[in-house]
Amino acid sequence: ILRDEGKRKKTAFFRRLIGRTLDVLIEGRRDAAAGRLKGMSDNYVPVLLKGGDDLKNTFTPVRVVKVFEDDSVHGVIVDSDPNGGEIPGKKT
Repeated sequence: ILRDEGKRKKTAFFRRLIGRTLDVLIEGRRDAAAGRLKGMSDNYVPVLLKGGDDLKNTFTPVRVVKVFEDDSVHGVIVDSDPNGGEIPGKKT
């Protein structure tokens, strides 16, 4: 029962972040399953996002756009569009 309540609260917390911009430290490795960059926000939320390897080991502002059933949090770099595509001329 406690685990179920913890999962429910975690999911609710992550979903409240949708639309907010977080400062994310991009890790040195990509997510093996999705091939996306992965990082950790300043309040310890794991985030997956598209972007170039030049972002690894940097702090990057990321807007949360979706939380999936498995509680994976997906975001876009603030200079990207909400669908995860890149804006021409912007380095991502």
